[in-house]
Amino acid sequence: MKRVKTKGVWNHPLRRFYKFLEYCDKYNLPKTILIIGSADGNLAIAAAKRGFKVTAVEMNEKLIFGGEPVMIDGKWVEVKGMLKRIELEGDIDGLIDYKLGDYMELDETKKYSLIFTSNSIHYPENLKYRAEDLVGKMVDLLDDNGFLLLEYVHESQESKKYQGHYLNKGQMKKILEDRGDNRILRHVVKVYYENGNIVDGGPHKITIARVYVQKNGNFVDDLESAKYYDALPRFSSEVYDYLEKLGLSKKVVADVGSGTGRIAIDLLERGNTVYAIDPDSNMRAICEKKCKGFKNFISIDGTDSNMNIPDNSVDYVLVSQSYHRFDQKLFKKECNRVLKDKNNIIIIWYRVDFKNPIIASMLASLKKNYKDYATRYESDEITGAAYEENENNNDAKKLFDGNSHMENVMTRANLTEDEFLTLGLSLALFPITHKMNSVAEVLKQKSFNKDEYVKELKDIFNKYAKDGKIELDFNVQIHSYLKK
Repeated sequence: MKRVKTKGVWNHPLRRFYKFLEYCDKYNLPKTILIIGSADGNLAIAAAKRGFKVTAVEMNEKLIFGGEPVMIDGKWVEVKGMLKRIELEGDIDGLIDYKLGDYMELDETKKYSLIFTSNSIHYPENLKYRAEDLVGKMVDLLDDNGFLLLEYVHESQESKKYQGHYLNKGQMKKILEDRGDNRILRHVVKVYYENGNIVDGGPHKITIARVYVQKNGNFVDDLESAKYYDALPRFSSEVYDYLEKLGLSKKVVADVGSGTGRIAIDLLERGNTVYAIDPDSNMRAICEKKCKGFKNFISIDGTDSNMNIPDNSVDYVLVSQSYHRFDQKLFKKECNRVLKDKNNIIIIWYRVDFKNPIIASMLASLKKNYKDYATRYESDEITGAAYEENENNNDAKKLFDGNSHMENVMTRANLTEDEFLTLGLSLALFPITHKMNSVAEVLKQKSFNKDEYVKELKDIFNKYAKDGKIELDFNVQIHSYLKK
């Protein structure tokens, strides 16, 4: 059979969709995708040609089966239909499964890793639904680590006639929050106007909603990776002095997302009783070994929404470096259950300064020696870190209902050469897109020149070290309720 490259009737989303497929490749996302409003198959065929397994949903049977003209932009246009186009393309048989009908009727027991739609919530046939219900259905169809990519239009004369059936980033985020979902808007890809697309001609955004919360069970796949995670520097005394000013001195603390116990051990040494709560068995194993000599240490297999400790059992809930992975509503509800005083929540992040010459040198060496390096940011590391910091801090403010205080505390790590090398190999300082559970695997990849990287880390250490140690400064941001 002769293979024919066919052309569909709707081409305007293609360029933006290619951006999405490139994004999927860049971040090693699963190659299974649900396309809502697939029309006569432009997007489905483009995805299948890149190796994606596609489920295509379309309400207009003519666009699937062809045979009759379709009214497009005021003109009758002959369409081949998606099934005929798939047959003619020839090399994508079996990669596209079509469903005729309303995606709101899809069975939610079937989950998808990736969902894409191009303005489908604006279609007149969807006006019988509320926008939040349409988007909510998409969210319900995602699996636990899924991505939702929703193209939307800015408010314009065209969109106004659809009675508000357009969404901006803030509205999208609110829908997710109101539904109690674990998904947080993080990545925004700007794609610019193409003639004939939308009347206002402004920039359009592809917004990706990403699951950041992990389910119960292992968070890292191996103990070796967990040990690398433990290489992150402990906080210096200035941080704990400030925490004591907040009232933590010798109190009972739930350290949620305690990981390998970097904070738990310091609190224990200062006389606190600590519930170290983490869902990952490898992380807990390191924490338990580190803290086993303390009678006031309790290791708990728990999560942000199920801490597995009694009601009214702790004086403070403390979270460090993991709050962005939490379901905010469920976490706050659980805090209200376990806290004696529901206001005693503390959120901590330490910030990596990519303008710091030591860290900048480490990052440059990593990029040079890891050919598959890809940042999780949509921009350079400095700009991306600033954006992430702003997003994190806004999330914290919402947790405290706007009644919060953020204190900036500088902490200094004094590292030996071995500690510095281990930190560099942990990759924890860098916004690299590798999964947290694959540090050990990344270091073994052929594209990673580990020997040269270690050699250059030693050169950096020798350049900046004094008296056999290198100093690294971090800004620690501590959020708490504003005491009246």
